[in-house]
Amino acid sequence: NLPLNDQVYTMQSKIIRHLANYDACIIVSGCADYILEDYDNVLKVFIHAPLESRIKRVKNEYKEVHDDYKKYVIKKDKTRSNYYNYYTTNKWGQLKNFDLTLNSDLGLDEVANIIANVYLKGNF
Repeated sequence: NLPLNDQVYTMQSKIIRHLANYDACIIVSGCADYILEDYDNVLKVFIHAPLESRIKRVKNEYKEVHDDYKKYVIKKDKTRSNYYNYYTTNKWGQLKNFDLTLNSDLGLDEVANIIANVYLKGNF
């Protein structure tokens, strides 16, 4: 019997593959870049931002309340990194794993427009 985290990853992988087989879709996180690495027509995007920008986003846009925002964001990064590194043979955040990397300080609408334009042009 698999541990719960492994069961979740296995089910998540099945769902991601099912969605990718069915139609065009956008998948945020979930190790999708790794899960779909053998698929054609997949645009792998890594969205990043400086620590201070991410702290502001948690406070102002997500309206989350934390005692120490910096500590919270760093812990969230560590959790994401550990999960990705555990379930894939890649290293989290390595640019070579992606077709496109964007700084979200450009603005989320601009980031979305860039991703859509790159995808529609098929330049990946």
